[in-house]
Amino acid sequence: MRESVAVLSLLLGIAFPLLLNGQPFSNNLLGIGFALGAVSLILGRSLGRGVPKPDLRAGDKVVIGLAVVLVVFLAVQLPSAYRFQADFNRKVKELRKARANGVRPGAFRPTRAATSPDRSAFARSLPGSWAGLSAQPGPDRIGS
Repeated sequence: MRESVAVLSLLLGIAFPLLLNGQPFSNNLLGIGFALGAVSLILGRSLGRGVPKPDLRAGDKVVIGLAVVLVVFLAVQLPSAYRFQADFNRKVKELRKARANGVRPGAFRPTRAATSPDRSAFARSLPGSWAGLSAQPGPDRIGS
């Protein structure tokens, strides 16, 4: 029974880091905890019999090996996962604050008027020959 619980714990240790909820640091910590739980179940079963030498079967060694590899793999990723999670949580907080202020994510909010009622002022602001071209249409000069 303990072997099946240890394998289930190892599978949970593999599954938690695969969650796509934006919290990789927390998921990695849970994965490490479940992997260490699998190791402790296997070693507790084999060492708890009062035998001076641990009685480990081949399946037990495989579970312990996979769990140790998983713990090392997840522990190496912890610093970058922490940075990603902190940045993700900051962005989520900003979006919630903006939504509370009535701004929808992705909505276009112009900062100034898009059209100018005085087009002649625009034409006067153009440099040199551009002002003449924008004020009057010129002759077709393609063939000449």
